[in-house]
Amino acid sequence: MRYYCGFEFAPLDDWQSYVGEVRAPSNYKDQAKIADYISRRIDELSRDAETHPLAGSLSRAVVVKDGDTVFDERSFVGVKFLEFISKDSGLDKNPATTKDNLLIVGYKMHTAARLAALEYIAVNGALPFALHWALELDPEFRYNRIPGYMDPVSVLSGSSTHGVAAVAKKFGLPVNQEEAESLAVVASQLASRLGL
Repeated sequence: MRYYCGFEFAPLDDWQSYVGEVRAPSNYKDQAKIADYISRRIDELSRDAETHPLAGSLSRAVVVKDGDTVFDERSFVGVKFLEFISKDSGLDKNPATTKDNLLIVGYKMHTAARLAALEYIAVNGALPFALHWALELDPEFRYNRIPGYMDPVSVLSGSSTHGVAAVAKKFGLPVNQEEAESLAVVASQLASRLGL
């Protein structure tokens, strides 16, 4: 069973409160250097806020299965995404027999799975055992191994944080890396090229 996923990310509205107060190292004494350090660090956090494990969120998820879009959600995305995968694959009924045939493929898949799991825990209080692959808590699930989930861009380029446009160009595939559905489609095409 194969699911090809695309995601859009956004920082939480009050993201700064989740990453904590920014302070300069204790050996900084000059006020100008302290202010410059804090300013640069806030800029870095701001750039990364949408995928930061505490400050980020999934704003949209799209899942393509058997060539058709079967899931497209923009509210409570992480919870609904994990619930959909669990129910549609049968993991909720019998994880022991389903897991060997489950592969979830997408760009920034690792980041998206963890954000989804954290949202699920925040809303429901706990993550069902069958979904522990999202936080890599189950030793039988490993990132970029089957069964579980993988990011074909990281397999091809060594990193899932950049390179999707370059990888798509290399294989002659159109992709809009800001749009979840386009990323889901390119994930399915790249997975096919990798022989998955």
